[in-house]
Amino acid sequence: MLIDSLENYEECVRPRAAQARLVPSPPLAAPPPPHPASPLSPPDEPTRSLSGLILKNNVKAHFHQFPPDVAQFIKAECLSAVGDPSPLIRATVGILITTTASKGELSTWPELLPRLCEMLDSADYNVCEGAFGALQKICEDSAEFLEKSADRPLDTLIPKFLQFFKHSSSKIRSHAIACVNQFIISKTQALMANIDAFLQAPRGPGNTRAS
Repeated sequence: MLIDSLENYEECVRPRAAQARLVPSPPLAAPPPPHPASPLSPPDEPTRSLSGLILKNNVKAHFHQFPPDVAQFIKAECLSAVGDPSPLIRATVGILITTTASKGELSTWPELLPRLCEMLDSADYNVCEGAFGALQKICEDSAEFLEKSADRPLDTLIPKFLQFFKHSSSKIRSHAIACVNQFIISKTQALMANIDAFLQAPRGPGNTRAS
């Protein structure tokens, strides 16, 4: 009886097993794609500023040892960042520019002063303020060079600074006055030649640009 039961079970199961073999197995699910790496977030302002100050220290200590292409790259990047939207970064760039200039590089960076002077006329407040911030630091740190330079850059800069005594932005006016003040005690020839304009220049907002 046991044998008959097994035979009956086998007869029932065998067709089902054969049928099951004919049914294709569902394909294995493809593994999920790897999770894309998250893009790096741009550095925040304090990090960028700290990086600039570290670079400034390296410029101060080793600038004359930099390969020419590295020095040129630093100069170009400084000028491109003068009008950064962040006041902190603009101030850092100004420090880096004047540090480079004070290493005797004003004489070998002939495009610096004309470029900054050109930026003063920008309709972008950030560019104008950043350029003035850099010029103020240059006037503070390199006043003697500016006074004695054979190119006489102050003949152009002093009249330009005086135009901004009536700027609508108090920050811009402050920069302009600070630049000129560097040359009052020494009675720089360029200032004496424009003394009437200096004495008559208003120290208040005008109708130039809004800050």
